[in-house]
Amino acid sequence: MRSERGRLRVLVIQVLVFSLFATLFARLYYLQVVTGADYRTQAASQSVREVVVQPQRLMRTPTHRVPGTRNDLKLGHICSN
Repeated sequence: MRSERGRLRVLVIQVLVFSLFATLFARLYYLQVVTGADYRTQAASQSVREVVVQPQRLMRTPTHRVPGTRNDLKLGHICSN
């Protein structure tokens, strides 16, 4: 009597686990095979694309021969001490 009850419990658990896996595989089949093309088109429309944007150029003042800049210093002046 006791072993029949244990076997019945194991059988119920096996059927439950099998039905959960069957449901999972059926859902995966539906998502990938049946509606896969729809998801591919949605993914293609939402994909990221690179857009090259040219930076705005700033007006720069020339730094040659301006006092206090590196271009004004000469190597001879630095090493002459």
